[in-house]
Amino acid sequence: MKIMLVRATKLKKWGNSQGIILPKEILKQAGVVALEDVSFDIISTRHEIILKPKNKTTRMEKLFENYTGGHLNDSEIIQNSVGEEFDL
Repeated sequence: MKIMLVRATKLKKWGNSQGIILPKEILKQAGVVALEDVSFDIISTRHEIILKPKNKTTRMEKLFENYTGGHLNDSEIIQNSVGEEFDL
């Protein structure tokens, strides 16, 4: 179930552009922490603008998102010396 907060705000001049202030409760409901560096996808239609926080997954998380194998032991990775490694 989607809960929508509706609140009026004004478009204000911001340098050579225009911007809006997003209230804390709106950001909280959207799961956006105000102090984090957030990027948004902007979807614009004839009568509305939708801001969607971009996916926060890192590249490494994305690469391993479907990984189902377990971890390998050192002995499975390193079988024989291949250079001038130290024996510990």
